[in-house]
Amino acid sequence: MVLKLFRSPFGVIIAGVLFGLVSPPIDGDFHKALYLIPFLSIPLLLPFIAISNTVSRRKRFGLLMLWGTSANIGRIWWLTMVTIPGKWIYIVISMVVLSLFLALWYVAVGMAVPALKRKYPRFWIFLLPSLWVIFDYIKCSGELSFPWMFQGYLFTSALPIAQFASLTGVWGLTWVAVFSTALLWCRFVEKKPDVLVERVFSVLFLVALVIGGVRVSHPIQFRDFKVALVQQYIDQINWDKEHSLDSAQAVTGRLIRSVKDSSVDLVVLSESGVYAYLDHNYQRKVEVMGWVEGAGVPIILGTLDYTKKEEPDTGYSVYNTAFMLRPDSVNFEKYNKMKLVPVSEGMPYGWKFKILSRIDLPGGGFERGFDEVVWRIGDVSAVPTICYEAIYPGFNRDRVNKGADCIINMTNDSWFGLSAGPYQHAAMARMRAIECGVPVVRCTASGVSYVCDGRGEIAVKTKLGTRDVVVSNLPERESKTLYLRFGDWFVGFCGILMLIALVSDKIRRRKINA
Repeated sequence: MVLKLFRSPFGVIIAGVLFGLVSPPIDGDFHKALYLIPFLSIPLLLPFIAISNTVSRRKRFGLLMLWGTSANIGRIWWLTMVTIPGKWIYIVISMVVLSLFLALWYVAVGMAVPALKRKYPRFWIFLLPSLWVIFDYIKCSGELSFPWMFQGYLFTSALPIAQFASLTGVWGLTWVAVFSTALLWCRFVEKKPDVLVERVFSVLFLVALVIGGVRVSHPIQFRDFKVALVQQYIDQINWDKEHSLDSAQAVTGRLIRSVKDSSVDLVVLSESGVYAYLDHNYQRKVEVMGWVEGAGVPIILGTLDYTKKEEPDTGYSVYNTAFMLRPDSVNFEKYNKMKLVPVSEGMPYGWKFKILSRIDLPGGGFERGFDEVVWRIGDVSAVPTICYEAIYPGFNRDRVNKGADCIINMTNDSWFGLSAGPYQHAAMARMRAIECGVPVVRCTASGVSYVCDGRGEIAVKTKLGTRDVVVSNLPERESKTLYLRFGDWFVGFCGILMLIALVSDKIRRRKINA
């Protein structure tokens, strides 16, 4: 009956959209009554396995493509709310194209399901989630990557369970979610449950749940270092160049002055906190240094920067930059964004192939940075990340291992409007804290800004679509997590499982043919 339901395109579309819609903010962070909603993603993946069992390869490919595209549209529909005047139709087309591209990953996994079930009738339930994780990992590779909202991120708000990521990264949470779906398939669809596997898995899951519960049971431990997050919520839709910049600067200056009596050690603004070429605009530079001197503490903010290209090239290299500004110093410490959003921010591999760098993009036209930075503020070491960089597990882990006590993430999610996008982005950044065991200080232009500790516990946060200033002591970092020590070892483990399966199948075939 399940297979019949998903032979129709309409049924496939509905199943895909429902699967995609289960994502932040529909979770326990938004309201306690929604705590269990993310767990619906486990049974909602059953249609994917049903479609993967389609006998005809051509039909299977088509249905998987339809399901994957629908699932991605259900998850990134909020892109249609991006507020760039005159670009809405292009944004909608881009969302559809992106959904089609991301659907290929689901297709790659789904096309392999019949072979896995045929060759490994008892062990396919282990191989399916392993293959899924491997393809998710590949999504993080290269400058065309867009690794948005893996299955594991759906459980960020369920902190006792999310602590598993401190061992395996988000990969382990994804594996458990897909494995749980495979168990449900065996029990309720094929009616051939592996009782021993179910029992062992249930015991291990309960043990992990108890350990995670104990880990998050104690209150947040703070250090004697106070940080202020300035959420400016500036109108970008009706931006009128210098006039709007004047207004934005006035608002920002007033917000920064409001934290003067809070005895903070650091002020953090968002990506594009000053929308100007700050280091090349004398008026704005004097203005911003006035904020720093008035606050008497360092300020970290996002802005634009450029450098003149070296001969024989002409023109300028433009960067999405984070600046560290210190009192009594006119030298700006810079970090140029290293991971750019493909096409909308910069041409992938444009730095490597000159011909690509000459393509005129409709977006930011930035060039990527190459220099990793660790900033020292008093006795605190911090690594800056800008916006989209927060969604890369290995990238953040490698940077924290440079000797950082926290991650400072500056983001401008105001382009997404009052939609699901900012909540999804916030959940992924929070997972980096759990993986690495370090606090994340996240400041956005319009929300959600927060300070969380190395277990993902939120100390303070803002609401979406508000102008606000929040102040918090910086949480202590946790002891070194297994993920921080050994990185993406779980992906390697999944690869070994797949390799063992392939080798065993070849050995079995040779014995049969002998």
